[in-house]
Amino acid sequence: PVILYSKRYWSGLLKWMKDVLVPENAISPGDLDLLSVSDDPEEIVDRLEQHLVWKAEQIRKSGVEPHYPELLRRYKPKNRRR
Repeated sequence: PVILYSKRYWSGLLKWMKDVLVPENAISPGDLDLLSVSDDPEEIVDRLEQHLVWKAEQIRKSGVEPHYPELLRRYKPKNRRR
């Protein structure tokens, strides 16, 4: 995942991408959906953990030996409460 920290910091670039790059067909509108922006560090960690769990499951289903099997065996996401 591509997660950008600080909406204020990245807002100008994202607006430029939407207003300039999309109309010029340099990127598709869906490309912007690949980016997420957050001001909350815990939310970012949660998203990364969700991705790791998803990726580990995809690797297990594929039957391919992962490059980092010990991490996948040990990994248990933290149960955070806000």
